Amino acid sequence: MTRSPGEDNRKQPEQESMGKAFAILGAGFSIVVSSLAGMALGSYLDRGGQGHLFAALGFLLGLLAGFHRAYLLIRSITWKRQRL
Repeated sequence: MTRSPGEDNRKQPEQESMGKAFAILGAGFSIVVSSLAGMALGSYLDRGGQGHLFAALGFLLGLLAGFHRAYLLIRSITWKRQRL
């Protein structure tokens, strides 16, 4: 099947917006997954003690790492848009 030249131009913005949507979705998942991974690692370290200090610290460190990753993803999207 043959496509007209104008048809390809219409699909590029749609594919670009889908890529941005998946990047933003990935940013959200990175926050959640890194927070849970940090809490799981902290809980593993806390298994012998009575407190939950390492679980809380692991959660906070994972949360910080997730926000950092989300920031980098969103910054790369906006930087590409400004560059074009």
